[in-house]
Amino acid sequence: LLEAPKFPKDAQKVLWDLMDRTTFMVASVTELHTYVYSPMTMTGPAIKKVCASERHSTDSPIVLINGTVSCQTAGGSVSTLVLDSHSQIADERDDPRPINPPQQFRQALALGRLEEAAQYCEAQGPDQAMAAELLKRSMEMLDVQVAMRAATMAGDVGMTIALGKLVSVEDKNLLAGSMAMFVGDYSLAQDLLLSSSRPVAALEMRADLMQWEPAIRLAETLDPQRIPASCLQYADQLQALSEYESALERYQQAMQSHFTASGREVQVNLSTEHVNLCKAGMARMYIKMGNTTKGFQIAVECGDAVCIECATIMESMKQYADAALLYEKGKNYEKAATLYITKLKDIKAATPLLAKVSTPKLHVKFAEAKEKQGQYREAAEAYERGKDHNSVVRLYLQHLNEPQKACSIVRTTRSVEGAADIAKFCEGQGDFRTAIEFLIVAKENQKAAELAQAHDLMDSYAHFMHNDGTPQEYVAMAQYYETKQQPEKAAEFYERAGKYPQALKLFLSVGDRCVEKAIEVVGLARNEVLTNTLVDYLMGEHDSAPKDPKFIYKLYTALGNYRQAARTAVLIARQEMQELGNYKVAHKMLYDMYRDLDSGNIPVPRELEETLMLLHSYILVKVLVKQGDHEAAARMLIRAAKNISKFPKHLVPILTSTVIECQRANLKKTSFEYASMLMRPEYRPQIAEAYKKKIESIVRKPTKQEDDEPVTPCPYCAMKSPCSTLDCPQCKNHVPYCIATGLRMVANDWTHCPSCHFPALFSKFKALIDSEGSCPMCEEQIQAASIHKVENPEEYLNRAAKRLETDDDEKKG
Repeated sequence: LLEAPKFPKDAQKVLWDLMDRTTFMVASVTELHTYVYSPMTMTGPAIKKVCASERHSTDSPIVLINGTVSCQTAGGSVSTLVLDSHSQIADERDDPRPINPPQQFRQALALGRLEEAAQYCEAQGPDQAMAAELLKRSMEMLDVQVAMRAATMAGDVGMTIALGKLVSVEDKNLLAGSMAMFVGDYSLAQDLLLSSSRPVAALEMRADLMQWEPAIRLAETLDPQRIPASCLQYADQLQALSEYESALERYQQAMQSHFTASGREVQVNLSTEHVNLCKAGMARMYIKMGNTTKGFQIAVECGDAVCIECATIMESMKQYADAALLYEKGKNYEKAATLYITKLKDIKAATPLLAKVSTPKLHVKFAEAKEKQGQYREAAEAYERGKDHNSVVRLYLQHLNEPQKACSIVRTTRSVEGAADIAKFCEGQGDFRTAIEFLIVAKENQKAAELAQAHDLMDSYAHFMHNDGTPQEYVAMAQYYETKQQPEKAAEFYERAGKYPQALKLFLSVGDRCVEKAIEVVGLARNEVLTNTLVDYLMGEHDSAPKDPKFIYKLYTALGNYRQAARTAVLIARQEMQELGNYKVAHKMLYDMYRDLDSGNIPVPRELEETLMLLHSYILVKVLVKQGDHEAAARMLIRAAKNISKFPKHLVPILTSTVIECQRANLKKTSFEYASMLMRPEYRPQIAEAYKKKIESIVRKPTKQEDDEPVTPCPYCAMKSPCSTLDCPQCKNHVPYCIATGLRMVANDWTHCPSCHFPALFSKFKALIDSEGSCPMCEEQIQAASIHKVENPEEYLNRAAKRLETDDDEKKG
């Protein structure tokens, strides 16, 4: 039997609700009392009083239906009354006040109508407080489904997952114990779980709560195998609470693999990890309790990590000697060496460890200790490992008498302090040149200048100053050299000071030897007056002796006037070709100018490009003949012969070579044409005797037939034209030429030189590099592996076409 709480003493009648079998009403003289019966809760069946409602004492309750009481009045009629416990949820409300949803939820919850309460809660929307009330009540009544809904509404993901694991639990005690655990009633939970089909859950609960003492007591009867693990964790907990003696006892207990529990002999297989953790704990506790010897021994048995941990404890206890040894055993050589040096002053013990230490500060401390002992060599080495270069310099100067090494260090580190020490030392030794060098490194330029002037070492001062001086210092040096009648040096320092007019004047006063330096000054100044002054000098306005045109070219280049420089380069190249026959010199000048213009995205003049192409074609002949490609060599010579006026210095040899190569390439008709030209009276005497008879024979017995020149498609429009022609008759584009053969490029056999980026036929260029090793255009060594075929040369073709259009537009303008 269950006792109804607060049952009225003047009770007259009890009525069960016909619609809700868990609700009943007790009628007393003046009130109607509402009760709820819950057949299943965490604590078992229960009766709970909800509330009391007023009644007319003359009315007699007859029946209760869903909170509405039907009563017989004194006159014999029937009246109805809604209980206060159902005022918001009864079918027939007589409350004039509007419906209050939160009140509806609370009345349903109080009456144990969990499903109805959940619906009210969901209808109300997100309400953490209501969801928490529903969650608590549903867990008390062991309704897992509603509890999960409530946890979800409350946003408690962890509780939702935990409740989900109870859906299939049929054991009432196991379910009730789990619910009691969730609401925090751990004593009740333990009692219920112990009464369930899975009593070990009580042990697991205490372990999860880290309540190790009750957990160990439960383990003695439920699962003795868990006692060592629980003891270990309990020991860790006691250690954190500074209860070292109790912790040591538990660590020792955790080490036992054979013991008695609840009168039974128990044998446990302890893992190596478990044993090591126990030993580590025992080592810590022994040390904490003052038994460092025992703790030290156990720590060494446990390995590096435990040694370091115990060493840290000993260090905090100021047990530096043992701490250092344990750090060393644990291979933390840095900490061990630190203790030996800073705390124990045991330099001998620290010495073998320093080879394994990388911290600069530690090496410096070791060095300081060695220096105090007078062991300067070892101190210097340690300072150097610690990167304290100033101290190394000081020792080399003051104690080791090795100034050369000190100088070498400061030249590398540029240390101001070290440089000042060396300067002072060298000045004392009378080595003023070295003193000047290091005074400049020490930023004491004024003192260095005074020392240089005093000892006539301004050349050394200037050498060491280099570009590190101020404009005022450079001017002072320039004025010094002017007084010494050394205009070139004076000009150099005026240039560094930015005094370009003075620099130019002095360079020109020196003469042709300093023309290039004068050009550099004008290029830096970008001053029209200075430019005109230099141009007048180069044109011979001062001495009626015009200077080498190369200087005009270099001047335009220095001024950034690349178009004018290009025109000048062409003129100089023509001079080299026509007057001197220096084809390679002319080729290099034009190539360099081409690269300068191209790298600056400046249009290359057509004249420069064509002259370079013509020179390159002629230079290629030797390479092609060497490779046995006589037809390509003949085509290049024909190209040169068609422009023979540009090769007056070697007119007859070029025509002779053309005749011979055309014969080898079976170009009989072309060979006859140039042989006939050589038979002219002005050329015939100049023909080499070795070829004269052969050429005369070709003219006497001519063959005027030859095969047409092979054709290749234009890379722009695909129209086929002779392979040596570079202008397409259809699209009017200038077709790029191959730097390996001189022939026109084709789109499906395209590559670039990895160095100069000029185009070449992939197959021909690769073969040339395999045999010669260098590019015929830039003369750089090329690795065959760096040559790659270009699948689509469109970008290069567009750029070449645009470059030519720009140059043509400029000519028209």
